[in-house]
Amino acid sequence: MAYVLWRDKRGKYHCVADECPHRRASLACGHTVDDAIDCPYHRWRVAGNGRCTSPSDPDVQLQTPVYRVVEHLGYLWMGGPGAPDRIDAHQLVPQRSGWGFAGGHKLVINAPLEIVSDNFSENEHVPWVHAGLGWDENRLETIDFRFEKTEDGARVEYRARQRPNLLFRTLLVSTDDIYINRFESKFEPPHTTFEISWETKRGTGKRPLATASTVYFVPETRNRTALHFFFQYQLSSLKFLGPVVQRAIPIIALKEARDDRRFLETVMAETPPDLNGMKLRKFDRPIALHRKLIHERYLRGHVFPK
Repeated sequence: MAYVLWRDKRGKYHCVADECPHRRASLACGHTVDDAIDCPYHRWRVAGNGRCTSPSDPDVQLQTPVYRVVEHLGYLWMGGPGAPDRIDAHQLVPQRSGWGFAGGHKLVINAPLEIVSDNFSENEHVPWVHAGLGWDENRLETIDFRFEKTEDGARVEYRARQRPNLLFRTLLVSTDDIYINRFESKFEPPHTTFEISWETKRGTGKRPLATASTVYFVPETRNRTALHFFFQYQLSSLKFLGPVVQRAIPIIALKEARDDRRFLETVMAETPPDLNGMKLRKFDRPIALHRKLIHERYLRGHVFPK
């Protein structure tokens, strides 16, 4: 379904389906009047509250569904009919006290939602797909993996020895420090927040840098998924490096995501939803759960644009 958004004179955003309830003409081609939008075909008017009127037929008394809209971190967020009047922005991208915001970015992957979700549900591929964050194949025996089901997804944690990386040494992250990636997934709608930090080799203290990336997985078509990233960072010391870290975090994270994309677009698109025939192991436990939740809570009855 397509939507039309507009802003009234007070700066408030409104959103309805991009079709006039009269004859389904596109409202996006119309004109805004106060808090309403006029259909260009017969001048039916759709107000921000969903009330429809017609200049030719004063007896028209129609109501079309409206979608709640909130502006947050440079994005417009839309909630379906029935969403609360006030959307808690903190629930969209949790903002941590004392953390800096490093921007929002979009990356498109030509693969179905399930395939993309599979990749971001495990870190087993890290040594071979990525070159910066995490461990390499010489440190596989150091992996500590934890998995916990939640009401709306899962909590996962990986701990392993950080591979050599000259860039992170400038932030006092050393080779064989303990790299920690904690992430929590939710599926109404599908998104995951990844928190990355490091502890000293002996586990006696934390390194100054920590990052958090919230990623929304949005299927644009059946075989194309858009990833919307929102980056945050924390420096417990070395605060003078804040502007550098703010610019570097998106560059590093998007480079890692492009490495993922390079492989994801070669994976079979029509993998069975139940993963039948696949030899799943312990690191794949989140994948099985996520596949189930995607189909139960999101894809069931979903109609993709052509």
